[in-house]
Amino acid sequence: MTGEPRLLAWRELEGVNWTLLAVIDENSAFVTGDSLSRSFRELGIWMLMGLLLFYLLTLMIIRRRTLILNRMLIDPLQQLQTMAAAFGTQRRMDKPRFRLREFNEIGDALIKASREREGALGTLAAEKERLRLALDASEGSVWEYDIANDRLMMHDSMFHLLGLAPVKTLSLATFQACIHPQDLPRFESQRRRVMARKMAVGEIEMRLHLPDGRWLWVLTRGSVFRRDENGTALHATGVVLNIHQRKHTTAELERTRDEARLAQRAQSRLFSRVSHELRTPLGIIIGFTDLLQDSEASRLDAQTQRYLSEVVHAAQRLDALLEDVLQLASLESGEMRLECEVQSALRCLRRNIDQSVSRASRCGIQLELATAIQGGWILADRQRLDQVMQNLIDNAVKYNRPGGWIRLSTWVEADSVCLEVADNGQGIADDDRETLFQPFSRLGMEHSEIKGTGLGLAICQELVRRMQGRIEVSSAPGQGSRFQIWLPQVDVKTHQAAVIQALPLGARLERPLTILLISKDEETRVRMEVLSEQLDDLTLLSTRHRTRAMRLINERPPQLLICDATLSADQAVELLHRCQRLQGKQQVYGYWIGPAPMPAGFHAQWQPPPRMEKVWSALHEASRINPDDAP
Repeated sequence: MTGEPRLLAWRELEGVNWTLLAVIDENSAFVTGDSLSRSFRELGIWMLMGLLLFYLLTLMIIRRRTLILNRMLIDPLQQLQTMAAAFGTQRRMDKPRFRLREFNEIGDALIKASREREGALGTLAAEKERLRLALDASEGSVWEYDIANDRLMMHDSMFHLLGLAPVKTLSLATFQACIHPQDLPRFESQRRRVMARKMAVGEIEMRLHLPDGRWLWVLTRGSVFRRDENGTALHATGVVLNIHQRKHTTAELERTRDEARLAQRAQSRLFSRVSHELRTPLGIIIGFTDLLQDSEASRLDAQTQRYLSEVVHAAQRLDALLEDVLQLASLESGEMRLECEVQSALRCLRRNIDQSVSRASRCGIQLELATAIQGGWILADRQRLDQVMQNLIDNAVKYNRPGGWIRLSTWVEADSVCLEVADNGQGIADDDRETLFQPFSRLGMEHSEIKGTGLGLAICQELVRRMQGRIEVSSAPGQGSRFQIWLPQVDVKTHQAAVIQALPLGARLERPLTILLISKDEETRVRMEVLSEQLDDLTLLSTRHRTRAMRLINERPPQLLICDATLSADQAVELLHRCQRLQGKQQVYGYWIGPAPMPAGFHAQWQPPPRMEKVWSALHEASRINPDDAP
């Protein structure tokens, strides 16, 4: 031992019970640690210096690359800026070749936009030229009004139209001074409403004063196309069109139309008066000739009898002509009132076949119904529609041949119902069809044995037109004709469901019945029509007016009278008594639809609209009564 400090360390070894002892010099141990510490410090300094050098080199490289990129971007951007400036000033531009694809795409887009703008500007110039030519041709002008600065700008043609020297702008007050005093309030009202957004476009016809003292009619249209954030109008634009000639022409047409209406009314009145005056002596002639023919005391020879027959024949033709003239005059003057009601097209055809089948049979012509399915429902005047159908059927009979046929059919197409009368008779030539519906046109049959006045089809066409319909015809000489009446369709599905639900299965009447319905309630009228369609032996007469009800009672007295508050109680009682007098011994039932009290003599009272179950019960009861039973 040298006497220097030592470091001692030991450890027991397992399994051999030995202890491992280590002894080292303390100074040697610390010298080694200091040496390592110095080495680590030196290594850290070198690493820091290396890192600083790396960052310095990196920054130098980045700066160099940045300068290179700046040179690559600045020049192309300046060139693109030059192209954009040329585009904005509408100058010609050339696109250089760029190294970057993106710049090439931007340059190509600018070139394409420039070409498209040139095309649009060319189109705009052409449109402006066309607009100028159109305005010149129409003697109109486009105007623009700067509301805030009160500057009104108009096309030069407007100044020429007004006889004024063209100026760049003028004030609104200057323009208003040219407006007729009667039109100025309407002009101001329209202008204020457009500015206040109460209407999008203002339009007014007004008169402008000309230097020679005349007034010029113009049409002004305009709207606001720019407003501020508060909605205040800033700019407005529109057009002014010269309509002076149109106004003059319209006034002339209205004057001519009024004169034509007056002439037509005068003609209709003349026809009506002459026809009435002629019918009085004509009635006397027909009456006395009938007496001469029927009188057993008459001792007329055969030749006189033949002459008398010719007189009767001529008088009857004249009477038919006067009746047609009266009807046509009444239609043209608007005096004839149609009472349109919902009805079944198929039932209309059946009714008219029943009225015409015997006449067709006498002429050797077969009249049949070609429709086997349920037809549509139409809105028409029953009497006038029957008149049209009878006229078409009569013509089909007269212009047919023995062994021929006439077929009636109906179908629904879109929102219309067609009623067709077809035959295989003589047919109509194409040239004659143009004058077919003209008054007094008989297509060369004036001197034939076929009777007619030439007014029937003209009356039919006018009647169908008044019922909001139309007549069409197709024909070929020797092959026959087809006359089609097209009328608006009416939807009655709801009413059909209510009626079918009320009727028992297999419902039928014990005997035929006729009902007269007097009501203005559409639901009641339609449901009664549907009910009459469901029951074969039920005939419905329907009207809204007392006078027509009296006429229907005289023509066909009903077994049931149904009326509502359309009539007063006294009027309803009067009609019931009239039905009872005309029916004689047959029982007539009266039913009142409305509030109490029920009119005297009526059978029952129903609340409007009547329930179909109650109506069926009343019909069923009436049909079971023996017609010979006293009331």
